[in-house]
Amino acid sequence: TLYPVRGIISIGTAGSLSKQLKSGNILATEKILNVNSDKVIEEFEYFSQAYDKLKCNLKENGFKLINGTLISVDNALMTAKDKKKYAEIFSAHGCDMETAIIAEFAGQNAIPLYCFRVISDNFKQNIPPLELILSDRGKSFSKKLKKILLLFNPVILCRFLLFRHTYKKSLKKIKLLIQAIDKI
Repeated sequence: TLYPVRGIISIGTAGSLSKQLKSGNILATEKILNVNSDKVIEEFEYFSQAYDKLKCNLKENGFKLINGTLISVDNALMTAKDKKKYAEIFSAHGCDMETAIIAEFAGQNAIPLYCFRVISDNFKQNIPPLELILSDRGKSFSKKLKKILLLFNPVILCRFLLFRHTYKKSLKKIKLLIQAIDKI
């Protein structure tokens, strides 16, 4: 037996495209832009009483939500310069790489989407190269590698450590958000 889907709650991380959104803040997306090579391919907007009720319940449970626009990009925005550029072009508050496909699926199937993104990296924060964040097994690099980076490239090490800190903070907030939604 198939059960009807009443809605999709999508929770994840996003980079900040706003000075007001800091690591750990929650973006409640009302508009999602699918962006490829600096152009909007698709646009999805979400407003419903159920979404408003869910956001209201979260606020009553102590969560500070910021309503805004999320862009879903084809390549990660790794530098503060890139984040600023995209923020200006699209008037967006956050960015990720996966939400547009979720929004597309929801839209094609007339399923309401409730999308929350916890900010993992700040607006002016440069992200270290992805190959330095993850090893071939998807785990963060060893202490030995961090020592090597400190000796040969302290700037990248500092970016790595800052990103690790802000990302861990966002993961803790995601856990709390999921627990709160589960209780509603």
